[in-house]
Amino acid sequence: MTDYIVIGKEDCPHCVKAKAMLDECGADYVYTTLDSHVYGEMGGSLIALSDQKTFPFIFSFVGGASDLQDSLTKAGFIV
Repeated sequence: MTDYIVIGKEDCPHCVKAKAMLDECGADYVYTTLDSHVYGEMGGSLIALSDQKTFPFIFSFVGGASDLQDSLTKAGFIV
């Protein structure tokens, strides 16, 4: 299962840095870029979803309810 989804843009130094960190850690991720036209159509949705206004947008997929429970238990939020 993919650990992260990274949405970046061409020539973004922060996107390059994020990919390098994930590569160094051996994380499994999917990287995709948005051109300015697509960002104009999707940007508002990405900002609303993440409350982030700059690139890259990095998401981590948890899975279903049992996966969420396992994740929250490991993080110490659920005993």
